[in-house]
Order: sequence, then structure tokens, then C-alpha cells
Amino acid sequence: MGTVRDRNTMLSAPEIELLKMTQEVIKRMADNSAKTKTLFVGVTTAAIAFLKFDPSVHNLLALLAYLVVTVALWETDARYLRLERLFRHQHHAIVDGSVPALELWRMNLSRYEEESVGRIMFTNFTMWIYQIAVLVSALLLAKVGGPLIGVF
Repeated sequence: MGTVRDRNTMLSAPEIELLKMTQEVIKRMADNSAKTKTLFVGVTTAAIAFLKFDPSVHNLLALLAYLVVTVALWETDARYLRLERLFRHQHHAIVDGSVPALELWRMNLSRYEEESVGRIMFTNFTMWIYQIAVLVSALLLAKVGGPLIGVF
């Protein structure tokens, strides 16, 4: 990357437009992450309301489906968080002037270092709701599914 801009240098009109656009993308990523968590809470509420915890094939399949949906939403939320962070790097690069102006419009996020989606899934503090849900689901799956397959 290039040199950092002097603190007293004004941003150009195209850079200001690019900052506005990048900020809108960051806002959308954060909003999508919040919507993913809202959807997860709704799915979890429905699962709690409709599941019976007796050993039956129906409950076993419902718990499996819930577990798959939970992991999918967890991974989606982590992807949105990663993208939000990458666009924040882009925002800082625009302000610093560390990337040539024409290169910034390409939105090439691969130049920035950020944690992997898997690492975010297990280390970010906002992901605890998914971790707890997966753990509880796995325990319930063992309890409900155990008598069906003769393990417990």
C-alpha cells in the first residue's frame, strides 16, 4: 500500500463519495448481522414452543433441522461481521490515502488482513448465542435420539 496522507490534507470529492458509499455498505452489513440474530431468535422461540422432548423420530428430525439452521445462521452472521470489518479497513484506507484513488473504486477487499469466518464464529463475543444453542441442541439430540437408536 502507498504512503499515508498528511493529517491536514483535505479529501477530494470522489473520495468523499467513496467514503459515503463504503459507510452505507458497512451499515448494511451490520444491519444484516442484526437481522440474522433476529431470525435466529425467532427460529429458537418456535423450536422451544413446538418441540416436545420425548423420544420420537419426529422430534429427532426437528432437532436435527434446528441444529442445521442454527449452524447456518451462525456462519452467515460471522460472514457479515467479517465483511463489515473488511469494509472498515477500506474506509480507513480511503481516509489515510494509503491506496491509490482508482484502486479504491475496485473494492478489492483481499488486500486487507482479517480473521477467518471460522475463527470469528468461535472468538467473537456476539456469537455466544449460537454456541449455547448448538451445545444445548447437541445435548437434547443425544437425550432424545439416544433411546431411539439404543445408545442411552
